[in-house]
Amino acid sequence: YDQAQMLARVVARHLGCPMDARLLVRARYTAQQSLLPVRRRRDNVRGAFAVRRGRKASVRRALLVDDVMTTGSTADECARALKEAGFGVVRVLTLARAVP
Repeated sequence: YDQAQMLARVVARHLGCPMDARLLVRARYTAQQSLLPVRRRRDNVRGAFAVRRGRKASVRRALLVDDVMTTGSTADECARALKEAGFGVVRVLTLARAVP
């Protein structure tokens, strides 16, 4: 059950744009962010996400959808991977913001 993916499908349908739930992949295992102190979360996800091999940006803009953002470390790292793959603009949309 992937809440973020469900949200992304609704947003993509509403905006009339394509959605690719398989574009980003986990490049390495990470500890669960919610179990870590805030100051360790950025290091935990550094280099943990990549654009799936063989995929390149077919458009210049991407909208990254997440269900809950706490520190923003995961979203930042996902955005970094997308920008490295050729996306010029990456925006993040979250349903809820948690207090770290």
